[in-house]
Amino acid sequence: MRTHAIKHAVKRLRQVELFDSAGMPAALRSSLYWVIWGVTAGMLCFNVTGGAAWTGFQREILKANDFELGLIAAVPVAANILQILFSFIMERKRNRRFVFLFFGLIGRSLWILIGLIPFIFSPAAHSVRIASTIVLVVLISSGNSFVNLGFGSLLGDLIPMRIRGQYFSSRQRVSLVAGILSGLLVSVIVDSFGNAGYSMVLILAGLAGMADIACFLRVQWPPMAGAGDSGGETPKAMIRGVLKNKRFMTLCMFFTCWHFSVGLSSPFNNVYLIEVMHLSFLEITLFAQIVSNLTTVLSVTFWGRAIDRFGNKPVMRSVGYICMLLSGMWLFMKPGAIGLVVLFNFLSGLFWISLDLGQQNLYLSLSARKNRSVYVAVFFAMINLCGIALGNALGGALVQGVFTGLAAKNLTLGGITLNKYHYVYLLSTALRCAVMLLLFPRIEEEGSSTMAEMFSSVRMGMVRRRNDFRRSVSETRVRKKIRKAIHHESE
Repeated sequence: MRTHAIKHAVKRLRQVELFDSAGMPAALRSSLYWVIWGVTAGMLCFNVTGGAAWTGFQREILKANDFELGLIAAVPVAANILQILFSFIMERKRNRRFVFLFFGLIGRSLWILIGLIPFIFSPAAHSVRIASTIVLVVLISSGNSFVNLGFGSLLGDLIPMRIRGQYFSSRQRVSLVAGILSGLLVSVIVDSFGNAGYSMVLILAGLAGMADIACFLRVQWPPMAGAGDSGGETPKAMIRGVLKNKRFMTLCMFFTCWHFSVGLSSPFNNVYLIEVMHLSFLEITLFAQIVSNLTTVLSVTFWGRAIDRFGNKPVMRSVGYICMLLSGMWLFMKPGAIGLVVLFNFLSGLFWISLDLGQQNLYLSLSARKNRSVYVAVFFAMINLCGIALGNALGGALVQGVFTGLAAKNLTLGGITLNKYHYVYLLSTALRCAVMLLLFPRIEEEGSSTMAEMFSSVRMGMVRRRNDFRRSVSETRVRKKIRKAIHHESE
């Protein structure tokens, strides 16, 4: 009986459609699902290498100070400048599948070596541990340059335009569910095994990252768009073609400045929770990661449909005004203020995903099909090098230097004594507001609604649903009265 129930559940699971595959060839449908499973497998890797466990490893094992923390966050991102060089090679060789798989598998495996650093170098060799970590992370990031290029180029050619919004939202939803489960596993391991737990989860991260890449062995990679068109084209001509695309470069400029303003403070989010609020890794997972991911899982389909209906720009603009103020909430977080941590991560999970979906949709739609990997390389080189890396490095330098000096003066703002992290959050908030208000309106998107049109349509829909509900209630009451009258007459 139980076996039959399990088989029935598996059969029902196979019938679940994560996206509209009507009229889609079986090979394409299978490939799109393997892309989702790949990202799902990689969530354990991303949770470790981009979460509190990675921050804790740097603080507790490597004994990294604020500047070193910002530097380690910045250096690997800066390595993504190699994407521009690699994109020329990819356009000439037309071998994105090989470089994606080869460099992806090698790069992800290096996280295992990072996990073994505490067993290779003694605690007294502090500088050697830091230097070794930076070298390995740079190598990982160099491999990721090929991965990002191949992945971005693949998605542009693989995913039909009509389902991009719902596909990206479904992919995000599935991967975030996996992220919640893997986040719990990581936090339990670190809290249970202490310093040894950091090495354990980094080794698991390397294995999970390799599994992510391995899933793409089952994807049927279509020929690169415009195959053969770039055979005699020089790198200079390819770059010139990208730079002449004004709409694409405007998008690059906005997201570069946006990621810079976010990158100033983002390396210190987990540091703040660990060192200022004194939360355990399990508490960080429960109150931060799971709250944020679960909210995103529940809301991502809504945002995907909204983007498909109204366009990326009005949706991103409406939520961008909220996201630009979120970092200011850190000023009010103090030990015991768990409610604020939950609220912050609820709002982040609810709204931030629409910016991520919009970024992915816009850079794919505004890039030309010819030399798309060069467009992808320029986009990510700009936001990673001039945005995230520069923001991380400058934020680390400011916290280690100027803001530490300001914190020693015990200045107050609205009754709050400002620490060194408060200053970087204030600066980040101010820059986010400037970028959102000054640069975002310059982005162009054909066929999108205005924000006023979007809200008008939403309001009309709400009014229509309210009227339908009232009409339904009224009709139900009438039917009840008629039945009651007929019942009385029959008596």
